[in-house]
Amino acid sequence: MNKIIFTLLLFFSTSVFSASKIDNYACELLMNENFKKSTLIEMPSIMQISYDPNNNKLISFLWDGNDVTKMFVAVDFSSSSKVLEFWRSGFTYSQKDNVLFELYASDLLAHLYKLYVPGLDYQCSKI
Repeated sequence: MNKIIFTLLLFFSTSVFSASKIDNYACELLMNENFKKSTLIEMPSIMQISYDPNNNKLISFLWDGNDVTKMFVAVDFSSSSKVLEFWRSGFTYSQKDNVLFELYASDLLAHLYKLYVPGLDYQCSKI
């Protein structure tokens, strides 16, 4: 009997600890100076993100409830201060029409922008 209990405990503890950790964020557009300067159009007011940090994989990315997950891909962070970084799928960093998203660890402030175009700021919360 003790062997069965030990085996079950071992199985459940291994399952729980080996499961991938998924981080979920909700981000809201900030109406700040960057908002006033930005020429970006059709950008979301609310973003919802599910991200697997262990595998650097974007699980789900919603803009105002619309699924845009397939339009973006998680990339290696360009700075250790970031929690996550996404680019438009099929684009390199320096391509003009690439849309970039960065979320910073210190304050969970996110930036959505194109190169050489003033971007938008979002305040995110981990949920």
